Amino acid sequence: MGQKIIHLVRHGHFQSSGTGSDPLGNSLSDLGREQAYLVAQRLRQFPIDCIHYSSMRRAAETASVIATEFPGVPLQASELLWEFSWKVFTDAVYALTGRGEALEQVEQTKQRIAIAFEQYFSPCLTEANQHEIVVCHGNIIRYFVCRALQISPETSSSMESANCGISTFLIDTSGRLMLITYNDIGHLPLAKQTYIRYVPVGHL
Repeated sequence: MGQKIIHLVRHGHFQSSGTGSDPLGNSLSDLGREQAYLVAQRLRQFPIDCIHYSSMRRAAETASVIATEFPGVPLQASELLWEFSWKVFTDAVYALTGRGEALEQVEQTKQRIAIAFEQYFSPCLTEANQHEIVVCHGNIIRYFVCRALQISPETSSSMESANCGISTFLIDTSGRLMLITYNDIGHLPLAKQTYIRYVPVGHL
């Protein structure tokens, strides 16, 4: 069998208000669309076979921009890739119930992202190598990294995730999983870089 190369892409910067209780969330900002264009330019050098994406609005719009560089490549949306609150992996999980999330919903979230990992990180089933893009969210990318490296998900609080950063994994012919790059932002000028918490020095 061939090797599988998975390029995880966090969605672009998105608008901070405007959707209320819409579960699909907000649209990309103008900056987010610029970031999506730049990451598309970075990825177009690869022979991409499929683009998977979270059906939440900001990820779907990012995937749509990326797809313009890959005419004819199939796009597949999934709710398995939806964002989640990182509190499900900490003692702060009980604070979630104050937001109307029952503990059984927390367990459902854990099951969902575990299924997502098994689905997208399965070995290649073809003789030829496969390149796949997965456009999703910061917390689920950090969860995937922790699962791949066999470390506790709670440690991911020490990982930053940039909008339209790329994290690349290789699954070799034996099924071994290797992290090649994490949060690659070389395609984004400093002025276009945005993160979950970190503010680049040039933005201060």
